[in-house]
Amino acid sequence: MTESRPPAVELRIYPDFSEVRTLVQSEADRLELTFPATTWESVDPESITLIGLPYASKTMLARESWLTAFEGRRVWLRAAHGTEEVTLIRADDLLVQNANGAYFHASQQDLLLPEAPPPQGQRGVVSLSFALRGPGEGVLTYLTRSLTWSAQYQLDIDGQGGGVLRADATLHNRGDLPLEPEVLTLVAGEVRGQRPTLGFRIPRDRTSYFAQNASPSWEDPEDAPEIAGLYRYQLLNPPRLAGGSNVTVPFEDVPLRHTRLTNVASLVMSFASEQRGAFQRRYSLVPERPLLEARVTVRDQGYLVGQPRVGETAAGQEVAFTLGQDPNVTYHRTVTLLSSVATETEDVDRHGRAVTRAIREYRVTYRLHNAGRRPVEFEVMERTSYLTLFNVSGPAGNQFEHQTDTVAFRGALPPTGDATVEFEVTVREN
Repeated sequence: MTESRPPAVELRIYPDFSEVRTLVQSEADRLELTFPATTWESVDPESITLIGLPYASKTMLARESWLTAFEGRRVWLRAAHGTEEVTLIRADDLLVQNANGAYFHASQQDLLLPEAPPPQGQRGVVSLSFALRGPGEGVLTYLTRSLTWSAQYQLDIDGQGGGVLRADATLHNRGDLPLEPEVLTLVAGEVRGQRPTLGFRIPRDRTSYFAQNASPSWEDPEDAPEIAGLYRYQLLNPPRLAGGSNVTVPFEDVPLRHTRLTNVASLVMSFASEQRGAFQRRYSLVPERPLLEARVTVRDQGYLVGQPRVGETAAGQEVAFTLGQDPNVTYHRTVTLLSSVATETEDVDRHGRAVTRAIREYRVTYRLHNAGRRPVEFEVMERTSYLTLFNVSGPAGNQFEHQTDTVAFRGALPPTGDATVEFEVTVREN
């Protein structure tokens, strides 16, 4: 069976770095490559290797001038009487030799070149040379931190409790070189690696645009091996990544099992005085595919209501975020002391005397009010860290729950409606 030829340029983009894989070939026993210095600043030199093309050694040489690529070649020199053909001997100080064998230094503005210089070339180059064991074809691969990606989600919620979650990917090319990949794979997940010893510079000028012709697809073929901890998204018809640009592409629509808006109140349990407040708006959803760590722009019936961040989440796991108060939904909490008894415990103080603790019984009353014109679901939770709760009783109709340190209940409020919830609890000071 004939093996398929690797793509000319393949990009595997991770959140913090990328693997660049480029098809190379040589008809001799040496492969010469040149990187602009600004591009090289973000490359991990130790990651550079050849796949499928054996080599005996690898040499990297930094040069100050981009004209290094023209050393030993014929160029033209502008002169008073026209042009003169010379050979560039040394690029660092522009030493040239004319047809008579004379050496002299030229001025860069007087050089006429057979090829256009790269726009970033004025800041030097790095030459990469492989001593091959023979001619052939292979894949040059290296890691760079100039090319990364990030996800953003758009959550649109309708008035009936349904929702649509869409994901965009922004590809960040902070390098100077444009990239035109044939294959582009976005990889998500935690991949730990060593940072290169050289830092990288972020260009001041960047361009952002939305790539409308990219055709994203979820890479999940049955014969593809699963990689623990990583998710992969392959873009069909990947866009061109200009130097210093941010390119945004849609890469996934995430099916949702449900979306839900609940008004929640979370309080520290207290019996000192009455309390008043407004409920918080909490949105929750259950995605049928994994979610990446990203910002979520939430719109409720077309209106922007918040931009929270979500962490990496497995498929089928609930995601919830709170987006501020709902002043239309309020509570008024009051407390009534029903009894108080002091009892001795098995604990003793430093003098050997038994410690006395108070056991008190309270009735807690919540008066809930919905001033809005839509029904709302509510959820209340009280927590304590210095009391032990026992003999807790509450109404069964409000889905009442309790543990040794929490009390919670939930229910629904009609439009412009009220509700009262009461529970009794016996507490002991810890």
